[in-house]
Amino acid sequence: MIDELGFSNLKSNGFEPNYNCYKNENDKKMIIRIEIPGNQTTKTKIDYVDKYTIIRIFGEKRQDKEPKSLNDNLHNSREFGNFDVQIPFNTEDFIFKNSPPKITDKKGLIICEFDYERKCDITTYGNNKENDDDDV
Repeated sequence: MIDELGFSNLKSNGFEPNYNCYKNENDKKMIIRIEIPGNQTTKTKIDYVDKYTIIRIFGEKRQDKEPKSLNDNLHNSREFGNFDVQIPFNTEDFIFKNSPPKITDKKGLIICEFDYERKCDITTYGNNKENDDDDV
């Protein structure tokens, strides 16, 4: 299953974190909160495809040091592996600034704050007079 942007909707063999995303209009920030507890590395990247801006949050959720082998668990439902969350935005209303996001880790909740700005409306200047000499 692939969506209209070409992203797969199928579950991969890696780790798939849950996330939410919202805009803070007062601070002009796009905030993505992603659940990645434990031993992990996280990176971000912004890609541009046609009229879409795609925020990618990717990295690796690594196995804990103990137990040394997954087979040593009596029960395990935890997931490990590479992850790649791709969040597409139709950027007709706003654009992301060319600055790195602020990333914080709060007890397994990774918070990425991307700065954005609103696109300006088109401003037209001119007059409809056929002859401008009348006003001079």
